[in-house]
Amino acid sequence: MAFTEAHIHSAVLNSFLYAIVGTFITLVLGTMASYVLSRFNLKMNGFVYIYFILGLMIPVFSLVIPISRMIGSISGFNNYLVMMVLYGTFELPLTIFLITGFMKGIHKEIDESAVMDGCGPFRFLFQILTPLAMPAISTAGILAFFSIYNDLLWNVILITERDMYNISMALMSFVGERGSAQMGPTFASISLTIIPTVIVYLLFQEKVEGGLSSGAVKA
Repeated sequence: MAFTEAHIHSAVLNSFLYAIVGTFITLVLGTMASYVLSRFNLKMNGFVYIYFILGLMIPVFSLVIPISRMIGSISGFNNYLVMMVLYGTFELPLTIFLITGFMKGIHKEIDESAVMDGCGPFRFLFQILTPLAMPAISTAGILAFFSIYNDLLWNVILITERDMYNISMALMSFVGERGSAQMGPTFASISLTIIPTVIVYLLFQEKVEGGLSSGAVKA
């Protein structure tokens, strides 16, 4: 069956699904982990922080074989949930690095005031600390969104059903079948993949730049 423009449209929706849910997962887990790492004086915090930061240094290609075998052992190929959890997990190191660094720059006097007012840890995190750390959280979320949206590696390895392709995989298959014979549909498909990311960046441009500059000042 030939790869059509309809598959491209479906792939765009899949990319948004992977990116939105994967970003949500990494932000929720990353924010809670950063809260513990930045506000609690636990002996293992240093080790845990380094453990996550090492994730930024390990080449993703070195993990392809063990992760594909692990997912194969649980019959996780062609599975939306597995893909979204995998994406969210792989974005955790950068998310924790950005949010933890920002939260460490927020004065801990706020914690003492919240405790005196009877504020519990979860309420303090989501009602007080999270809004204050929103520049870093927004930056981490947008970077994670773009990374997941444009992924090709894991889609090539873990997805074989065309209905589950993301935009990068669909575009590669579409161009591979059409070659240079039909440049019109090819360039239309390329434009369709680029436009959503441009729109998202223009909408959140100030948050990305503000988050990065705030992090630089606090560092």
